[in-house]
Amino acid sequence: MTKTLIVIGSVVPGGANVGEILLRDMLTCLKREEFIVAPLLTGETFTEEARGNSEQLNTIFPLKSPPEHAVRRWGGRLGGLVCAGERLLFYDRQIKVLVSQIEQQVRELGITSIWGILNTTVVVDALFGLMGKCDLPLYTQVWDDIDYLTQQRGLDATMRFRTRKRFGLLLKKSVKTGVICETMAQSYKQRYTARCEIIRHGLSNQVIARTEYSSTDEFRIGFSGGMYAPDAWQALFAALAYINWQVGGNKLIKLIVMSGKITLPCTSPAHVEYLGWRTTDEVRQRLAECDLLYVPYPFASYLKPLAQLSFPTKLSTYVNLGRPIFAHVPEYGSLVDFYAQYPLGALCTSLDPKIIAEQITALAENTSLYEASAKTVAWVGEKELSHQNFVNQVKRFIELEGLTS
Repeated sequence: MTKTLIVIGSVVPGGANVGEILLRDMLTCLKREEFIVAPLLTGETFTEEARGNSEQLNTIFPLKSPPEHAVRRWGGRLGGLVCAGERLLFYDRQIKVLVSQIEQQVRELGITSIWGILNTTVVVDALFGLMGKCDLPLYTQVWDDIDYLTQQRGLDATMRFRTRKRFGLLLKKSVKTGVICETMAQSYKQRYTARCEIIRHGLSNQVIARTEYSSTDEFRIGFSGGMYAPDAWQALFAALAYINWQVGGNKLIKLIVMSGKITLPCTSPAHVEYLGWRTTDEVRQRLAECDLLYVPYPFASYLKPLAQLSFPTKLSTYVNLGRPIFAHVPEYGSLVDFYAQYPLGALCTSLDPKIIAEQITALAENTSLYEASAKTVAWVGEKELSHQNFVNQVKRFIELEGLTS
């Protein structure tokens, strides 16, 4: 068996989470017989079930990833030094084993190109080691900025510096780097002279603009995904309390939340329907019944890389439903420029409850604004965030002769 391309990341193609869905849909743009996926899985995701599905998933198993979250046993400088020492001693040793395993597969399969999805620090370290052994064309892809990833993993300053440096060297060496938004492309071009291509998920080529409110009794605000913006959520609840969860005189606001884990800052009566984790089809069905879809991003300064250099993948799901979208982001967020070009509903860059309430009320009571927003959403869903544009972006990014289907 020979393959042309090896795809190295930390997920398998599937439907369990955003990463799996993105990888699955990107790989459908390629000829199955030409690529193989090498997922670097942690103990939590490295299961016998996944291993048993390796042929179906077109993947290599086993490639078990070492734990990437740093464990700091003590505080202060001494704790940091001990943590860094343990990581160098144990983690780096495991990375070397992983690199050797991947190198062996690359040589046995006759691989001629590498596609690295840099969505964990383990992938960054493994790819850095691999490129020292295999001088092959490298294509990298970034979903979240490296500063956010190292912060999430709790790395100390020394390890963060090392990982960031390796990340930059990989981007400089890459034939192309796939990025999620324009601000990330601009930043990486300036910092790493990276040759960037934007790849954003798209679900459909036909979207119906839902220009009518879903009910005469309720105004429904829908949300699906991880809740990583506590300051935005707190401000939203304060805004809804400010208008007593009502618009248009007596129309009750209902907040519908679909997420595996939630923390809702309620200090007064609220009207919330929590549906827990739902399948993709269920999410679409329930969100389609809402009037306004909520996209919050964190305002905290230490999470600036997340807001500034990322793009919400949930937006692809949202625009596919044809409902206006309420983006609640800091003024430096990537969605600010996107909304300037495509007014999908309301864009709020404030945590002031009164300002938030005014923007929600405007969409709930101004039928002309609501209709215009819904039509813009449908247009974006058929153009900028369409499935065809997504396929074209993936093919432009890879650009390997005979590889794309």
